[in-house]
Amino acid sequence: MEKPDFIAIVDLTVVYEVKLDFFNAIIEHELVTVYEIEGAVCIDSVDIGKLEQIIRLTNELKINLEGVDVILNLLDRIELMKEELIDTKHKLRFLEE
Repeated sequence: MEKPDFIAIVDLTVVYEVKLDFFNAIIEHELVTVYEIEGAVCIDSVDIGKLEQIIRLTNELKINLEGVDVILNLLDRIELMKEELIDTKHKLRFLEE
């Protein structure tokens, strides 16, 4: 199992040119999981894609964080339904054979 890589929120403000207040709001809305590593607030590098998605939704589409939360939940549900559909198709193929 790989050791997780953590990235400090302060570093991300520079990379994504986003204010620290924006990240604080994301954390307050619990849209990403944060960790405290050596006194710095960090996120797991696995969550970078989700973070980029949040930034795009808020900056490009002007969706507020409550709306982003709803969208992310719906996307998670769609992904789960896709997995269930694939599983059902496999079961159906097995029963047809």
